[in-house]
Amino acid sequence: MREQEILRLLITINRKLDKMALNFDKLISDVAEEGTVIASAVTLLGTLSAALKQALADLAAALAANDPAAQAAAQAQLDAIVASVETNKETLAHAVLDNTPSA
Repeated sequence: MREQEILRLLITINRKLDKMALNFDKLISDVAEEGTVIASAVTLLGTLSAALKQALADLAAALAANDPAAQAAAQAQLDAIVASVETNKETLAHAVLDNTPSA
């Protein structure tokens, strides 16, 4: 009888270890996926920052030159950046909500 108890306990332990391994694999996958998302967000922010700096420099040059056409072009650049930020903000907010586990 003692051997059967030990065998039953070993089988139970083995099943729990298998389940833990599956959970661990999922955790590794989730962390890797989050790393990819974070890297994408960092790239996006860097791109937006560079575009904003360029648009502001273009606007400053247009104002210094008193060039209405260049001022309008710089304003169009800034408007496009704002639109892009709004779109990305909404997309990011939906992604966070969709992928946040409920408590």
